[in-house]
Amino acid sequence: MKPLILFAVIFCTALSCVTPLRAGPQDDVERISEHLLQAGIGQMVQASVAQSYADHMTVALRPYRVRIADPDLFAEPLPDEVTAENVTYFRQTLEEELLRKASAQQLSDLLRLLQQPPEMSPQEQPSSIEDIKDRLDEMIENKQIESDVIPPIILMGAITKAILRLPTPEVDPIPLFMSDMLEVDGVFEFPNRIVKQDLRRKIEAAHR
Repeated sequence: MKPLILFAVIFCTALSCVTPLRAGPQDDVERISEHLLQAGIGQMVQASVAQSYADHMTVALRPYRVRIADPDLFAEPLPDEVTAENVTYFRQTLEEELLRKASAQQLSDLLRLLQQPPEMSPQEQPSSIEDIKDRLDEMIENKQIESDVIPPIILMGAITKAILRLPTPEVDPIPLFMSDMLEVDGVFEFPNRIVKQDLRRKIEAAHR
């Protein structure tokens, strides 16, 4: 290989290693959903999952005369895998909606907004839809991004749709993890101890 060509090959290879590639819309929405989950939307998803399980378990436990005494306490022992599965599903739906409704430039600008600048403290980072709207307006005013940014209504609509489309909990048979939750003080109200013991045996028997 001629020296000049060899130099050109080496130079281009080195340049490709140090020049960052421009992320595309798919990469942008994945990072956007990650930022939103870390900025408080994750708690909304967890609360929605817990409420959905509480609603369905209320119906499933009615024949046993057992009721959920404390919905907030009920949410705390939910297994991590239950929450993780629903968060994954939420992210997929949210990303699909944003890709469908927003332009590549809008996604890029939204990602820039959500990424915490070095001079910004964690307390100042956008943590709600209203915070995001205020920051978008501020960045437009300061000419940091174009005025054609993603409307907050589209973002809120995508988040709402992703939450509403979370899978319906499977409670028939009653999930096995509920067997251990029956023993957590204050979560359930039983007519007597015999009912609790009998229900636990039935749940465990259904999963053998």
